[in-house]
Amino acid sequence: NSKEWILVCEDILSENVTKNSHALEIIHTWSTRGSLPAAIENTFALYQCKHKYMKNEEDENVFDEYNIRLMITMSIIRFVNAMTDAQQSYQQAMSVLSIANKLKLPVEAVHIRHTGTHQQLPHLPLLIDVLQQCIQWLHQYYWYPQLQAYQNELNNEIINLLTEYKDNIKKNINQQHVMKQIQDYIDH
Repeated sequence: NSKEWILVCEDILSENVTKNSHALEIIHTWSTRGSLPAAIENTFALYQCKHKYMKNEEDENVFDEYNIRLMITMSIIRFVNAMTDAQQSYQQAMSVLSIANKLKLPVEAVHIRHTGTHQQLPHLPLLIDVLQQCIQWLHQYYWYPQLQAYQNELNNEIINLLTEYKDNIKKNINQQHVMKQIQDYIDH
């Protein structure tokens, strides 16, 4: 429903980790009902990585660093692939980097995709930085525009309802005027 959608948008865009977690719970529920748009699925995966890394820092390394690096690298690879695949033309293939540049994806994410796939896992500080860049990209190019489009749609609906209300008031005033004229005619 629309209230839930707005709540998820606002909670994802929040700096509050508790609100982010709440949004992730709702997104997880959505995922049990069927497939999600790539941007939502990747938002979920990237935030899961961020929260697990933060929990790891707070709880004194519940996960070893290798597993954190592997998890974040895999999420960044899937993010880059999901965002670029939709733009790929298989009749005339383009490099992932050129598509990523066109989409304004973080260039470092494309490099991590390549390094993590063909070489070794990148170092954790770089992964954390790029993870945050990917989340910011999703905010800027998916969540904010989605929220803005919904708000515009809502504003248009309000304007339409107000216009309809105003027209009905005019009709009512006109009807009252006509009724008064009839009553005046009858009284004379």
